[in-house]
Amino acid sequence: MSKVSFIKGIASVPIVFVLLAGSSVTNAASDEPMPATKATISANKAFYEQLNFKDKEDFKNAHKGFIAPLNMNPIKNSKGDVVWDSNRYSFIKEDQPASNTVNPSLWRQAQLQKYIRLI
Repeated sequence: MSKVSFIKGIASVPIVFVLLAGSSVTNAASDEPMPATKATISANKAFYEQLNFKDKEDFKNAHKGFIAPLNMNPIKNSKGDVVWDSNRYSFIKEDQPASNTVNPSLWRQAQLQKYIRLI
């Protein structure tokens, strides 16, 4: 590799980082979800067909021994900033299927993780 080729290659690295940073900021600036692409819809549908989502044994087990729910207040750091708020996941319901933007297996795990309770 020549010295000139090396310098040209090194010079292009910051440009790539600027482009990548700009694209992620654009997506992060909006709270609105983006629609699923055809590829995502197809992949999630294929994944759904591979697993038995009619089996509700995991949900039965999650409900066993239930005594009372735990009221989870947001967790804050020493500066008072919220670092974790489980209430932001209240849109996840047990009887609600995954949207086409979410892997169905991950959605099921999120549904099961909602059972923060005293058992």
